[in-house]
Amino acid sequence: MKKKDSTEEDFWDKLDVETRRAIKEGIEDGNQGRDCEAFEYLRATYGVRPSRNPRVKEILSIEPFVIKALWTDGIVRSVDFSSFLQEYAEKEGSIFKKILDRNTFKQAQTDGRTIYWDGLAEMVDYDGKIIPAPLDFCPDVLFQNSTPA
Repeated sequence: MKKKDSTEEDFWDKLDVETRRAIKEGIEDGNQGRDCEAFEYLRATYGVRPSRNPRVKEILSIEPFVIKALWTDGIVRSVDFSSFLQEYAEKEGSIFKKILDRNTFKQAQTDGRTIYWDGLAEMVDYDGKIIPAPLDFCPDVLFQNSTPA
């Protein structure tokens, strides 16, 4: 075991129990590939403990409306978008209806956290201009709608 220098000991000794626990938890989240920044923001801002579900690490295959991906916990899961987006297929003007087009669906990407389609949404820029934005899903929604492959 590495001996701590006096500066490290002083720093750690001055922390309260809750702060020590939060630091250890953050290190563990990082080691497990979880989204630490979002976790801490939600906890600090709203006092909620967000999900500790894994995140999408890599897309392995894209079939019509089914994406097979490797998650940060090392498990390969499939997400069938047609089943949980079915209600949007009939709604005119639904942004989610756009990804139910076969050619558009094949353009799915990951950022190491979630699955998204570049340029399918729009957002208002800081100067008021409407610009293209990615259409993405909360990784927890993807996890809840996934099955081990």
